[in-house]
Parts: sequence; structure tokens; C-alpha cells
Amino acid sequence: MRLFLRCFFATLFTISVSSAQNYDFTTLPDTFHLDPSKYSYLGEIKLGQGRVGPVNGAYWDVDIPINRPTWALALAHNYQLLHNYLRFEHFPMEAWLGIALKESSLGCDPAAVWDPALDLAPVPIGYTNDGFFQLRPDPSSGWGEMSNTYMPQRFTFSNFDAMVGTSHFETAALAATYYMIVTYFYWNFVDGYRPLAVFDSTPDPDAFAKIMSSQYYMGYDDGYGVVKYVLQTVRSQAETRSDFLTFYDENNFDTNAVVQEMKTHAEGVTRTVATLQNRLNTIPNSDSCAFHGYYDTLIAWSDVDAYLTMLSGYYPQINDAFRAQIKAVFDAQGGSNPVSFRYKMGPVIDAIVLGLPLDNPYHNISTYIGGITWDPATDYVPNFVMNNTAVKTPASFHSSTRAGLRQLGRAVSFTTNVSGQYSFQEIDASGKVLENRRIDFSSGTTLFDISKSISGVRFVRITGHGIIETAKIFSF
Repeated sequence: MRLFLRCFFATLFTISVSSAQNYDFTTLPDTFHLDPSKYSYLGEIKLGQGRVGPVNGAYWDVDIPINRPTWALALAHNYQLLHNYLRFEHFPMEAWLGIALKESSLGCDPAAVWDPALDLAPVPIGYTNDGFFQLRPDPSSGWGEMSNTYMPQRFTFSNFDAMVGTSHFETAALAATYYMIVTYFYWNFVDGYRPLAVFDSTPDPDAFAKIMSSQYYMGYDDGYGVVKYVLQTVRSQAETRSDFLTFYDENNFDTNAVVQEMKTHAEGVTRTVATLQNRLNTIPNSDSCAFHGYYDTLIAWSDVDAYLTMLSGYYPQINDAFRAQIKAVFDAQGGSNPVSFRYKMGPVIDAIVLGLPLDNPYHNISTYIGGITWDPATDYVPNFVMNNTAVKTPASFHSSTRAGLRQLGRAVSFTTNVSGQYSFQEIDASGKVLENRRIDFSSGTTLFDISKSISGVRFVRITGHGIIETAKIFSF
């Protein structure tokens, strides 16, 4: 996965969470439990298997390995977690397999045993350090930001090798899930796109999987503008578009090599999802693809217990008492005997999801990019006066930073004694960025012409690993 250092050019807005979501992440603590009264229970688990392709230039038999029932448990767990966390069903269980196939050809576990009848089973690959989902243990990567800043209570550099890298499909899947949650939070809260309404409306059943998987490939930052184009510029078209892949050929995206890589990633995930959901008629050139049916091996308590042991590296709450609670649910399905994954494991997965804490990165994202709201009564202090107008800058600015703004007709001057990299943003009344200019700024005063009809401007100073400080003025 290509991950770029995120330079945050947007303000985190306090907005109303869609009523469909039922969770107000602006008030929830950093860790919380799902509300059973709002929970959507799993029931029958239809986890498809099949021959998928072409992905990464080949066809693959994407079935659960014979000796890895814990993969199936992880897929069901992550689906239920994401489904109930964001309160929608737009990212199917098979999409995790699609991402792992596209990122690593499902070849990071040399000990996995595939059905010998499958002549196109995944084979071990050479680049396994970043694991099935190709998350990188780099402070400047998206996963690095998750572990350093957004959810340090769950993800740390010290547990990367044991939980995310190499052959750890099950626990890497959870890291990938939270990576996508952070990405969604940027769309919803940072950029203010309010994507849920689009994905609820579009007739493309794979719309969210396409956009999310292509952005997963690139990292949180919508540096090439695809998400903004779809969810903002042509939003009304997105609500009625039958195939989101067509957006990647508009707006001059068809000549951008990186955007076309993103499209290829989305295509691979989409082909996997459609094949494993037995929707072969919805994908082109599917003659060599095949649906192998739904996974339905017998799951023993030892399989569930092994999965809990894997998860315990993230969750110290998984102790003997917690295992006993989950085992009681398991025993209720078949009297402690092995039970059908498809028809009996739903209540067990639900008990795990409801029993373990979830992580809310909203507040840490807010702190990371400079604050959720700017209340003039509490968050700003007047640093100085220009043209008889008090210009306020965030109280959170470092004491060594003295930055100021003033309006000069259709231009703005910026004064600071701190050299560094800045972003100059022109914003509308809601705070949405209309124009962004990246500059390397020396101490002193610089004049910026305004290019659009706007309501205000914002200056952002970028420091360290994307950490920012913000000074802004809203009204002219």
C-alpha cells in the first residue's frame, strides 16, 4: 500500500452524526462499548469463496485455508465491528479478502494449508514484513499515525511484528479495519463530505468498497482529489451512478498514473467481492471466475479460544472471565461440540464484538489537527491589533509562535517569526477549503492575493510528522 505523510489542510468540524449511525463520536470517549439496543445481530454468516481474477495479473482460488478457521472468525468479527460502528452495511465481509488479495496475493502465511483440489491457491510471496494488508511500521505512514496518535491504546510499534506484520492475518485485519475507520472519519469530520447519504443512495452496491479500497491503497490523504470529486464536486451524480469506477476516468483522472493505480486496486477488490457473493454477471470477463459456495466448516471451541488468544495482544480484557463468557455462548450453540460456522457462529461473534471495547479516534484526530471548534470566548486570545481590528489566534499556538492576519482589500497579509512549511487556505462560510497553497515561509510578512469569492482564510503551520498549528480569520 502506498502511504504518504499526511499534511492536514483541513479543519475538523463539529457536525451532526447521521441519525442512521446512532453514535455521536464527538462525545464518545476514546474507548467505548457498542450499545446492545442499537446493535445489528449477525445471524447466518454467508462468507463466499471462489476463483477470482484477474487480480495482480492472475486468477486465484480465494478460499479459507483448511487449517485457518480463525481467518473466517476474523472476517466475521471485523465485518460486525465495522457494520455496527458506522451503522451501515456498505462494506461486505469479502472486501477484507479482496484488499488482502490485492495487497499481498494472500501469500503471507507459508504454513496455510489450502484445499488440494484448488489448483490456483495462493502461494507464499517474498515481501511479507508488512503483512497481508501491507500496513507499514513507519512513523510517517498511516499505520504509524494510528499507533502514535489516533489509537495508541490499541496499536503500538512494539506489537506490530506480532500482530500486524508477516503471517498474522487475523489481527492485521483488525488494524486494517481501524485504518478504514480513520479514513472514513477524515471524509466525514475533517473534510465534511458526509458520505453516508451518498452510499445510502447510489445504486452501485460496491460504491463504498471501491472508494474505500482505492483510498486504502493511497493512505488517508485524498491527495489526488478522487474522494472530493465524487463526494463533493459531482455529489448529485454519485447518488445515481451505477458504477463508481467510471469516476476514475473523469476530471482528467484518466491521464493520472497514480489515480489509475487506485482504480486498478478498486477493480481488484470489486472483482473479488462480486465473485465471492456469486454476482458473476455484474463483472466483465468473468468466464474464468467461479463461485465455490459459502464457507461452512465446523468450528471447535479450541478455534474460538485460539482466536481470542490472538486478539489478547490488543485487548488485556481477554482474561479467563471473558473467555468463560464467550464459551458459554459457544456451548449454547451445540453443547460444547463443534458447530457450523455459517449457521451457529453468529451469536459467538456478536458476543465478542459487544464484549470488547471499541476505539474512537475522533478526539485524537481533533487534537492532532488543531482543535474541533474555535470558540472566540475560550479558544482564542487576541495577540495583537491591526488596523483597529483584534485578530485572534489559537491559544494552543506555541508561545514562540506569533502569527497574525489582516485583510488588505482582496489580499491578506501573514506575519510570523517562525519559519517553516505552511498552507494558505481560502475557505467558505462553513470552513470548507476552496483553495489551498503550500509554501515554505521565512519569518516576516507575506502578502497573498485572494483568488476566489470567499468568507475567510486560514494559515496552517505543518510541523514534525504532519502535526499542525492553525491561525485563521473567518469574516472579511
